[in-house]
This record gives sequence, structure tokens and C-alpha cells, in this order.
Amino acid sequence: MTFKAPVGLDRVLEELGKAGWSTVKDNEILYMSEDYDWNFASPEDYAKVREELDSTLANGDDAAISLWTAEGTGINLMLRPGMTRINVGLDLSRRTLDYSPGLTDLPWYLSKLLPSFARLGLVAIVARDEYED
Repeated sequence: MTFKAPVGLDRVLEELGKAGWSTVKDNEILYMSEDYDWNFASPEDYAKVREELDSTLANGDDAAISLWTAEGTGINLMLRPGMTRINVGLDLSRRTLDYSPGLTDLPWYLSKLLPSFARLGLVAIVARDEYED
């Protein structure tokens, strides 16, 4: 996803939250900061997680945070320094097409993500289905 101007992570999470996405699953937040390793934190440590993500991005490194629907479908938001691009990984409890289970249900994801991203100034999308079991 490419945006016309930098988007703040708080705004991204707020918009996606309105669409039913949450940073918390099973009382944990899953995120990646400067150590390039996935970390778990409790919801009470959200402010610390945000500080780590902001610091990582400010240092010019990629960061990431996982989001979940109430039904358990997840995405990874891969955050790029400058916040004009966000990659979205669809491999957490991935939704597939009923008639072709090897393919990701991309229309479902787009319908759940694009309205939020459009409100943030989305200008371009590149999509590929390259999932490997």
C-alpha cells in the first residue's frame, strides 16, 4: 500500500480498529522492532510497544505489528520508514477461497482493508498471492 503522504501509525491503527482489526489476540500483542525478531507484549504494555515501533522507524529500520479480527483472521502490517508505504502480510490464519483453498481470499481482505487505507490517502496497491505452506 502506498500513500500520498506519510501516515502516522496511531492513525493507521485507529482506522483499522474502526473496521474491526485489533492489535490484541489471546491477551497479547505481537510486534517486530529493531531486533528483527517477533516479540510478545501484554496489552498493558501498548505504550511501550508503540515507543519501540516509533524508535525503530525513526532509526530507518522496518517494524511490524500484527492485527486480528474477532474471528481470528490476522494480518502483519510491515511498516516502512517514512510511513508512505505499508506492506500487508496475509498469512496469519489466512482466509482462502472456498472453491480454491490454495488461493488467498484477496477480495475479502481488500474489502476489510481498503476503506480504511483510502481514508488515509491510499494512492497505489500492489497485490500478489505467493503463499507457501
